[in-house]
Amino acid sequence: MKWITIILVLLITGCIKPRNIWIESAFTENEVQLFEKAIDEWVLATDSTDALIFTEPGFTFPGRFTEAQWEKDRDFGVMFKIYTTDPGFKELGADFVGMSHGYNGNILIVADELKSEKALYKVFLHEIGHTYGLGHADTGIMKQGVSERDDPATICISKTDLHQFCYDNYCGPNASPTCKH
Repeated sequence: MKWITIILVLLITGCIKPRNIWIESAFTENEVQLFEKAIDEWVLATDSTDALIFTEPGFTFPGRFTEAQWEKDRDFGVMFKIYTTDPGFKELGADFVGMSHGYNGNILIVADELKSEKALYKVFLHEIGHTYGLGHADTGIMKQGVSERDDPATICISKTDLHQFCYDNYCGPNASPTCKH
C-alpha cells in the first residue's frame, strides 16, 4: 500500500510520466500476464518509476493496424497481435517477430513466428526497451533477433541494457541487472 501511495503522489505532482499501453483483445490472459511480468522485470532492474507502464487489456481497435492508426500521435501505445498471413503484413516490408514504433509504445507482435513462451517473453522485454527509447545493442536484451535456441540466461536485462536505460531515464540507487551470469 505504501508504494501505491508514493506512486500516486508522484503521478499527481507530475514527477513521473507513466507510459500507457492498450493491449489488443487478441492476446490471451497468459500473454498479458507475461507482458506485465516483463514490465515488472524492467521496474525491478532500474529501481525506477520511470520504467512504469500501465496496461489496459482487452482493447479492440477498429481496422486493426492500418498505417493511419499506426502513425497517429497518441498519449498511449497499442500492442497488436498479428500474423504473417494478415492483410497488410507484407506491406510492412520487414522480417521480424516484434516491432516497436515511436516513444508512445506502439508494438506489433508476430504471433505465428514465436513458438515458445520463452521467445515471447524475450520479445516483450526487447520491445518494452524500445518504448523507453532504447535502441539496438550488440549484447543484452536489446540485441536484435530472437531464437528458440537462445540460452535462457540471456533472457534478462543486462548491464548494457541497464546502462542504456539509465543514460536517458532515472535509475534508482538499487538498479541492478537481472542477468545472473
